[in-house]
Amino acid sequence: MPAAPPLYSVVPFVAMLLAIALGPLALPRWWEAHRHKLTVSVALGLPVLGFYLVRQPSVLAATAEDYVSFIVLLAGLYVISGGILLRGDLEATPVTNTAFLALGAALASCIGTTGASLLLIRPLLQTNRERQRVTHTVIFFIFLVSNIGGLLTPLGDPPLFLGYLLGVPFSWTFRLWPPWTMMVGTLLVVYFCWDSVQHARETTGRCVGTVSRSSHCTCAGSVTSSFLPVSQRRWRCSARPYARSSSLRSARSPCGARHTRSGAPTGSRPRRWSRSPCSSSGSSSR
Repeated sequence: MPAAPPLYSVVPFVAMLLAIALGPLALPRWWEAHRHKLTVSVALGLPVLGFYLVRQPSVLAATAEDYVSFIVLLAGLYVISGGILLRGDLEATPVTNTAFLALGAALASCIGTTGASLLLIRPLLQTNRERQRVTHTVIFFIFLVSNIGGLLTPLGDPPLFLGYLLGVPFSWTFRLWPPWTMMVGTLLVVYFCWDSVQHARETTGRCVGTVSRSSHCTCAGSVTSSFLPVSQRRWRCSARPYARSSSLRSARSPCGARHTRSGAPTGSRPRRWSRSPCSSSGSSSR
């Protein structure tokens, strides 16, 4: 059994975490450039690479194989999620937001936490754009969709996928549904109560502007046989729009623009969710 690396070998990793956490806060303008982030990564990664080349070169080959497999998985999930276009505008109520989070938690085990986050974050933010208090929604989205939701399959979280590469059966994670249900259910209940309190504190004008523009929720996209078993199949789903009263159609939004019967402010183009680089119709085959 190879000897454990010395304690000081973790210093570059700790420095990397500190750079990711403090860089945007201490040097926001400098950190925006990708070349600067690349410079930090290379400077902190080369010492570790040199250490393993000298002491355990065989470990690098095994690590590189796992890394390539992981990147291929992420690329596949990214392509699948990026090929789906969501359009529409729903009323930003606690029920709607909780449904978003529950759907994301369920999808995270199917298309990965990365794919589910990529697919749902923009629709969620678009739906809540008139809400004043939305910080807690993003935080719970990170908890549920970007982390806990991917517990049920190796596709969900990177550690589970690495375990699968090392021989852990794919179905082993299915037995984790009791803690998954407990954690997801608890966080959804906490979020619903919290968001209900925050929603009750919203100004009337903002809430009216949100309801008056509620419309159909549509989903369209195309996929290839390289990533899903269904080849070039286009699909659409729709949700029933919220009812609009005549008194709300003429309501003013927070910025003072009067809304028309279609729900869009006068003199402006209707807003849509834009989740993928597909065409505006969202149904063109690749």
